[in-house]
Amino acid sequence: MSRDGTEVEHGFGLFANKQTVNSNIAEYLALIGAIGASVDLSIRDDQIEIHGDLKCVIDQMAGRASVNSLSIQSLYQHAYKLDGKFKHLT
Repeated sequence: MSRDGTEVEHGFGLFANKQTVNSNIAEYLALIGAIGASVDLSIRDDQIEIHGDLKCVIDQMAGRASVNSLSIQSLYQHAYKLDGKFKHLT
């Protein structure tokens, strides 16, 4: 995650059960962690840029794709609610 072009937070992933977690779930967990870090850093009014590598998650958060998976919907809703706390989150 970068703030004004400077990296302020970098996630290193997490350990999860391979049988119950797929790449979409892992990406949403990382996104929620990054947005949570932004809340902790009190940078809600700054331009915040979060980078991801799964196009489907990026498109879902941008409103360009729907969330069809039941296992993803609660994570999406949580991330979307956190996203609403910021003025400039991309």
